[in-house]
Amino acid sequence: MSPTPSTTGPTTATGTSSTPPGADVTVHQHNAIGQGEVPWDEVFQTLRDVRFDGVLSVCIFGWHEKADEYNRAALARLTEELGA
Repeated sequence: MSPTPSTTGPTTATGTSSTPPGADVTVHQHNAIGQGEVPWDEVFQTLRDVRFDGVLSVCIFGWHEKADEYNRAALARLTEELGA
């Protein structure tokens, strides 16, 4: 017996992806900051608490029609939360 396909894909660092109903696949997407299930306020507070000064990378895919908008918004949010 094969497992029943999940209607919710994996939770990633950026959120939860949804598998289309009836699809026998898992769709994996990286959502914009603020979407999905990641508690971003807590993440940013923790980074400030530990005085993080390393490199951050944002990888949003699956939303090519909004890529420029989402990347500008991500840069603005990271700059606001953690400084330049």
